Amino acid sequence: MESQQSNGDEDRYSDHFASFSKALPHDDLGVVDPDAYATLSACASTGQPDDFEAIRLGGTVKLANPRPAWPSTSKGPTAIAWPCRRHRASTPPNKPANLVELYWMALARDVHFNDYATDQTIADACSDLSALTDFGGPKASGIVTPATIFRGLTPGDLAGPPVSQFLLRDFAYGSLIIRHQQRTVQAQLDYLTDFNNWLDSQNGTPTGHRPILRPDPALHTHLRDLAAYVRLDTPSEAFMNACLMLLGLGVPVNNGNPYKKWKKQGAFVTFGAPHILGLVNEVATRALKRFGFRSGTFIAACAPEEYAGRVHVHLAGDASYPVHDDVLASVASSG
Repeated sequence: MESQQSNGDEDRYSDHFASFSKALPHDDLGVVDPDAYATLSACASTGQPDDFEAIRLGGTVKLANPRPAWPSTSKGPTAIAWPCRRHRASTPPNKPANLVELYWMALARDVHFNDYATDQTIADACSDLSALTDFGGPKASGIVTPATIFRGLTPGDLAGPPVSQFLLRDFAYGSLIIRHQQRTVQAQLDYLTDFNNWLDSQNGTPTGHRPILRPDPALHTHLRDLAAYVRLDTPSEAFMNACLMLLGLGVPVNNGNPYKKWKKQGAFVTFGAPHILGLVNEVATRALKRFGFRSGTFIAACAPEEYAGRVHVHLAGDASYPVHDDVLASVASSG
């Protein structure tokens, strides 16, 4: 196994301010019990199921598959065999900038995508994000705009509407026609905004909150709709749907596919639709294992809502944390 690089947060903060600790016991300010954390941290070096079973939890919620990278695979190396790029530490401005962006996504989650150019919340978000020390999202002429906000950095991300056509088009699933509508959730409802509920969540105690669904299916037109989709989708669902759409549209395959030159043989199990669809699922599974190892088992970086709770405690004056000035000055986090 290649050596892995830590971002230093676990050693930097004795109270594990910036490390993942959800479902473990915490004190009244959300500081993790050090002995419970030590047992979780030790598991990262063993990966043994019995060691994970010895962890003391704070409530009834189980750790969500904390050792996804350890099982062996019949093809290629396991996820743990590849070195990780270090997760961003909590002290530089880039990770706090990500948190501020998430705050604004929450505040703007009920703004229709068609209204971004004229909505005041979006305008405020663009101004706030543009002022951050090291915001990593896309910009236009050096500033965040309604056309770039909440978008990615890969080629084509700034082209067209905010929602991909892969999330809007109907498509065939065998003989079935799938309409790209979902039972999305009611707007203007907030969750986990009370500190006691946040603390219950940290301790692994069910909060009792269940999203209230809208009565009629709808397309993805708001950030809240996308969150509802991600909450319940299967790991490879969006990619499988996109693949089925492309196959249905007859999009040309790569020129390296040998069946393009053969006159009397058609692709199917090899280099055909079953082969392609199988690879999509396999890649998604391996990516999940890798992500689970990077973000949980080894790196142990805190989740966004964990970091946000630290910001709340800091702003309330109940504790002092090394929260970056960008977060403290943001209208989204202080409002």
